[in-house]
Amino acid sequence: MKKLPIKMATDVCKEYGLDQVVMLCRDKDGVDHIVTAGSNKHNCKEAGLSGDRLKTILAWPEETLSKYTQHVRQQRESADKK
Repeated sequence: MKKLPIKMATDVCKEYGLDQVVMLCRDKDGVDHIVTAGSNKHNCKEAGLSGDRLKTILAWPEETLSKYTQHVRQQRESADKK
């Protein structure tokens, strides 16, 4: 399957006046794909976090999570150890 363009999710955001779009797609080989977009920088970040939550639920490898999500997890783990 070819890579899903972020522009596709961005177009859905604009077309339907949405703040955030999180798309979970599965190709014919049963491989999941997640694409996120937001109406502005804040909503892009929030949509990305939602996409990462889906990845966690689906047990995707840690390295597939966004750098922001990895950073937040590290901060929480450090705070929990204190």
